[in-house]
Amino acid sequence: MNKFMLIVFSLVLFLTGCAEVPDNVKTNNKADESSENLDSSEKYISVEDMLAETEDVYNNDYGQIKLTDGLDLDYSDVTELYSYTLNYEEWDKDNFDKVIKFFQAHDMYTVTEETDCGTAIDGDWVQYRDSSGTRITFDYRGFTAINLGSITSDSCIVDSFNYGDEKCSQKYPLFNGDYSFEEVNSFLESYIDDWAEIDGDLPFEPAEIFVWELENGKCFYEIYYAKAADGIKFNYQLSSMLKNSDYMYLNILVSTYGEIMFWSNNNGVFNVEKGEKLEGSFVSLDSALKMLQKKFTPYSDFTVYEAVLSYEMVYDKSTDCYKTIPCWKFNLDDNSTRDEYTHRLVKNVFVDITSGKLYDYYGEEASW
Repeated sequence: MNKFMLIVFSLVLFLTGCAEVPDNVKTNNKADESSENLDSSEKYISVEDMLAETEDVYNNDYGQIKLTDGLDLDYSDVTELYSYTLNYEEWDKDNFDKVIKFFQAHDMYTVTEETDCGTAIDGDWVQYRDSSGTRITFDYRGFTAINLGSITSDSCIVDSFNYGDEKCSQKYPLFNGDYSFEEVNSFLESYIDDWAEIDGDLPFEPAEIFVWELENGKCFYEIYYAKAADGIKFNYQLSSMLKNSDYMYLNILVSTYGEIMFWSNNNGVFNVEKGEKLEGSFVSLDSALKMLQKKFTPYSDFTVYEAVLSYEMVYDKSTDCYKTIPCWKFNLDDNSTRDEYTHRLVKNVFVDITSGKLYDYYGEEASW
């Protein structure tokens, strides 16, 4: 997993608006420690206007901040925003049995032996094996991983894109033919839908896709699926604002169409409780882009290849739970020189739409 994360190099930003924030949308986000006024051209607007005007940003000029063509900015299905509370669900053998049945139902696994494999850092965990040597690993928080294959040759990322990008229809040479992500996602849908019934009841939606190429020219997909509510995805990426570097997503590798090579829900299963509807005024996408334009150096172009409304998870020590804040999430390519491990140098930037704060997941002040 560490090798995969080499594609991400995050720079850190904190920026706070001084407009009055409704009490029911305030959070104990670490970014509260600093503040800066929004310019007069940057504004808070109603949630209806915020979501209705998103596609208008293509008519505006943001200087060195360049928008990739074809960004999915259609939020016509989103009408309301809510606060959410998340905490881990404690799992026992009954839960494990549900997962075993899930893999059996999809012809991925047949259990012949149960083996207690000792203690992991976060607590007891257990591993199941079948006669072919395939293993499923669990821990008490609902972490699940199953490895159905392996890659023996060196590989590198040759492409990456977000769901909704036109590259979703581009075909890549998998082990048994050329297939697009749209085709791969189609055969995975039944797996994803069934898994959502085990893992917290919220649906999973495709978030980010990486294409890895082997020495022989064949490729495999690495796919991240994020939970979604109200038509908005929860941010799945690693955040040091989260306790013990927790993050929630499905991670699936596919090298052969019709088969899964690897499946994991990463750190475990979260219970998600819906809270109050968020009222008041929010930062528009136009204002968020103007904030990036003001913050980033004008001497280098930054290409935005993802701009989405996202629920960011923030750890609340007082309740030992996670709270959510709605953010504009941006992934930017600063067009820097790549090294042999990096396909795209990425800045992950978040603008809290309730407060106007701009930050990324390390929680440290920007140095440039």
